[in-house]
Amino acid sequence: MINRGKYNMMNTLVDMMKNFEKYKKYIENINLNNSPVMITGLTFASKSFFLVSTIASIIEQNEEKKKDIYYYIVENEIDIYKMREDIEYFAKDLEIEVLDFPKKDIRDFDIISESIEIYKKRMQVFNRIMQKSENTLKKNVIVILPIESLMQRIVPYNVLFKNKIELLKGQDITQNEIIKKLNILGYKREDVAENIGEYSIKGGIVDISDKEEEGIRIEFWGDTIESIRTYSNISQKSLREIERIEILPLTEYIFDTNINNIILNIKENTYSSKENDEIEKIITRKKINKKAEYKEEINADIERLEEGETNQLIEKYIDYFYEKKEYIIDYISEGSKIFLDNYTKLIERSCGILKEAENQNIGLIERGRPLNQALDNMCNYKNILEKILEKEIFCIYLEEEKAKELDKNNKTTEKNKFDFNFTEYTFLKTELQNLEEILKKEENKKDCIYIIAYENYNYILEHVLKKIEINTIDYNKKIQLLKGKISKGFSVNDEENNYLVISIDAETARNTEKRVGKNSLFTNAENIIFADLEQGDYIVHKINGIGKFIEIKKVEVQGISKDYIKVEYRDNDYLYVPTDDLSNVRKFIGAARK
Repeated sequence: MINRGKYNMMNTLVDMMKNFEKYKKYIENINLNNSPVMITGLTFASKSFFLVSTIASIIEQNEEKKKDIYYYIVENEIDIYKMREDIEYFAKDLEIEVLDFPKKDIRDFDIISESIEIYKKRMQVFNRIMQKSENTLKKNVIVILPIESLMQRIVPYNVLFKNKIELLKGQDITQNEIIKKLNILGYKREDVAENIGEYSIKGGIVDISDKEEEGIRIEFWGDTIESIRTYSNISQKSLREIERIEILPLTEYIFDTNINNIILNIKENTYSSKENDEIEKIITRKKINKKAEYKEEINADIERLEEGETNQLIEKYIDYFYEKKEYIIDYISEGSKIFLDNYTKLIERSCGILKEAENQNIGLIERGRPLNQALDNMCNYKNILEKILEKEIFCIYLEEEKAKELDKNNKTTEKNKFDFNFTEYTFLKTELQNLEEILKKEENKKDCIYIIAYENYNYILEHVLKKIEINTIDYNKKIQLLKGKISKGFSVNDEENNYLVISIDAETARNTEKRVGKNSLFTNAENIIFADLEQGDYIVHKINGIGKFIEIKKVEVQGISKDYIKVEYRDNDYLYVPTDDLSNVRKFIGAARK
């Protein structure tokens, strides 16, 4: 069907890298388990492309055809927001599932309840890890994690997965046994189970809503499961009969310790045993003056624990619930492959996170409040790397420039360093009318030109390619039109190969006029473009003024989940601005980003 001639055109865009000798040697290093490997000379969009290309090559050479999980560590969650769409596009023909593992939002106090979306995403990843351990993984998976997710302490692996519920048709088990387990897993009883995390009881029938559209209906005959069926969450009608089900925890905070013992231990202890000198001094200085306030909060927390509000408090008192300290890296199996994005930036960000956690705890102590043990137990990047080495995990560093820290620590040898010549290629919407001239100019220079377009796909097909007599069905041609979206275009070349990827409609014209409002701050502000937004950038709000961009966060308010821009102001005040209503928010360009 497809001509694999001079230009080696294959089923997917990612196959182009197989034409580069350097890339072949790089894949050989992976096959020989020569870890770590460092890749330099990448651009923002090309990292996603290179990541998927690598995974595609590994999958192709996997003789056993076992499904696997690949981990991509990025600096912060805004990187996930920007990269995920690119990764999904490049991986679409490979049937790879792309998931992200968001960080938990550890706060001094609850203002807005954590969105169930965060827990759903995290539990999805836990589920895939469990499936891999049981050799039941149905697809290869890419998990994107911000460095903060690696640093946060989580429930021990054995505690989480031993509490899943497995049920079979014909199994002898009582309703009460199932209900008890559902309560432990974080499910709540309702009259009708129509939302994720709910269950209901109607005589000899137990309904469990564990997915967005469908739930599980278990019918009993005495203490025996007579049938298991799926049902529609909307219509409540039964759909199809199944033989077995597996119900995973709705929350990652599962505990199998007597709550009374935990409460007793909390009562007997005062402050957490934080080893930081500065914190210890503050504890000594402030303990007497703030003792009453401190005890008041402890007693309030104990009352909540006694009433069953464990999920909200496990983070705060995590040392009392779990003796063993584990992190997501402890879940990752030996021999797994981890891609680290901009190693030096990861180090800088991890140091910043630890400092932020320390400052939060200092603030708590100064206000006479107990330490948050989740902040107290943050893991630094050195400990993470040690765990990676212990587990013999294969590391691939994706860098824009040479990673100085890696060289300093002799993490890579010259044999394991591969420099590729990727450059960013920006194509503006305003240039669409000139696409014909651009293609004619570039055609003789490139082995192949890929045009990735979505909104203007038909226009390019009918009005541009026809004019230069390009038949897109003919894979002998050097210009290929592909339907889809990526954030930015790029080119890559060496002495023998030269490829260009043009992204149309993913870029917004840069010559958009700046909107100037009555507020003078808007003079130095421009429209927000998510692809250019980085953590720490200054944002100006029409009413509240200049703040610092933290992240894009999904927040649930009154049962409705929305994406919000989280903006930090002085004294740890935060403003949440809906991403679908940015008329009062601009990117401030009058000050440098920290």
